[in-house]
Amino acid sequence: MFDRILVPLDGSEQAAAALPVAADLARHYQATLVLVQVVTPDDAWREELFREVTGGAEVLDLEERAVEAARRHLERVVADLRPLPAELEVRLGRPAEAIVQAAQETRCGLICMAAHGHGRGALRHHPGLPAPHPVHWMLGGVTDRVAHTSPVPVLIVRPRP
Repeated sequence: MFDRILVPLDGSEQAAAALPVAADLARHYQATLVLVQVVTPDDAWREELFREVTGGAEVLDLEERAVEAARRHLERVVADLRPLPAELEVRLGRPAEAIVQAAQETRCGLICMAAHGHGRGALRHHPGLPAPHPVHWMLGGVTDRVAHTSPVPVLIVRPRP
């Protein structure tokens, strides 16, 4: 049924809660796991950095280091999953959009993700923006957006307390 299963990770224990479920599904369907981590510099961090740095070369260096750290993290996870077939993807961008795009580009038939990861915090409210919808509190903003925009099924795993 599922040849490829995408599992978004962000380095948190909460996001990793989806791994055992995804691994069981991969064993059952003889599927390949596609682990994806999205690198997104925090907007406040970026704004402060741009105030201090002219040119932008330092920004690229920081993004490259973040991508490399994400790749090393996913390589450790892949090693722990052996002998299951697994691939890794590191993406730059907005998490929900990058996750959905990765699922499409890698031809995954299912996204298996935790209800909460690190994210930006479901209840954080920014002036000038509408208040968060209650579903963000229950699922997390990224999970909610992926669930509502993905063209493939999304299995949401609730992390254990």
